[in-house]
Amino acid sequence: MNFAGTPSPRNIVLFSLNLGSNYDDNVFGNNMNRVADESFVVGPSVTLRRETDRFHIALNYQPYFRIYRTASELNRLDQSLSLDSSYRMTSLFSVRARGGATYSNGIFLPGQNGSYASGLSSSTSNDPALYTPTERQVSANTRVDLSYQAGRHDSIGVYGSGSLLDFTQLGSATSGLNNTQEVDAGILYQHRLSLHTTVGANYQFQDILYGASSRTNVHSIFFSYAQQFSPSVTISVFGGPQFSRVDEAVSLFSGLITVQVPASLAEWALGGTLTKRTNRTVFTLNAQHQVSNGGGFIAAVVGTSGGGSIRRQLAGHWDAVLSGNYARNTSLGTGTSPENYYSETAGFGLEHSLSERISLRLGYDFIHQKGSGATPVFANMDRNLVSIQFFYNLRPIQLGQQ
Repeated sequence: MNFAGTPSPRNIVLFSLNLGSNYDDNVFGNNMNRVADESFVVGPSVTLRRETDRFHIALNYQPYFRIYRTASELNRLDQSLSLDSSYRMTSLFSVRARGGATYSNGIFLPGQNGSYASGLSSSTSNDPALYTPTERQVSANTRVDLSYQAGRHDSIGVYGSGSLLDFTQLGSATSGLNNTQEVDAGILYQHRLSLHTTVGANYQFQDILYGASSRTNVHSIFFSYAQQFSPSVTISVFGGPQFSRVDEAVSLFSGLITVQVPASLAEWALGGTLTKRTNRTVFTLNAQHQVSNGGGFIAAVVGTSGGGSIRRQLAGHWDAVLSGNYARNTSLGTGTSPENYYSETAGFGLEHSLSERISLRLGYDFIHQKGSGATPVFANMDRNLVSIQFFYNLRPIQLGQQ
């Protein structure tokens, strides 16, 4: 959500500190036993960016110490790590590796810009917009791309990625979640029709393992189109068929017999993003419909989601940020009672620069999630978070030529 003309920092090491206080009206994410509490957050972070003619790396590490006033059992250290690197081996070949990991105790994890709304998402390759309650969890993802410039206007690439969602408290009485692993691989082709127009095709394979009883394989063929209509407006869309095979354990005769039942399903995937970026306003809209993993609740889902965000520069060094999202996810499987999850999120923030190195953020974030069918009780969740944060950035350490 950077404004137009805002350059990214290069060749620096940056240390910063986040101090904040929050009020959460449902800290356990349990609508049947709602508990409200305040917490204090201390979050140092380090960011490294290095760029040469052939090599680029961006690294960010953020630990967050969270202390609650009464719910002391939730006092934990949350951590977030992200890495993006690329290397141009020759004028035709390049490789890019990126990934991230979080170790968190819930869903409200501050983003690098201080927005808690940006933490309302998993790090899986296809985010299903399903939010787990306050369970200790580890999520990690990685992806490697190899690209070849086949011609002046054509490029070919292959990629592989993996993601993991692990719940370390699965033995607890409230847990109805299962660990989820996903491995993706694909090949893509892009052709530049003009300076501002690109088309492409992508074949993708997904292998989703849910617990020990369910595996889903998805074959997808996507076609894409990207257009820059003006210096400030860009749009990208994709679509294509998805063919899924689900192998899951189904209980018969009141659970006396369990059999492995395969099923084949076909879906059409569609999605797109519209972005408008000026010196004082950034506006983005996005929507998608496709198969993804079930975020720990179920094996795989057909998800339909849409949302948008806007950032506006106001008078007096104030910025306003507003975001919202709606998602519906339906289980992709052979069960006679399909599971459905609905979620809505909204966030609003006011940001103000108090000095060259100190800034203030006031925020409000909201989640509503409801499940139907054979869903865990704690899937139904309503949470409101009010926050105030102060950020202090130390003087950047320069790394060679800018």
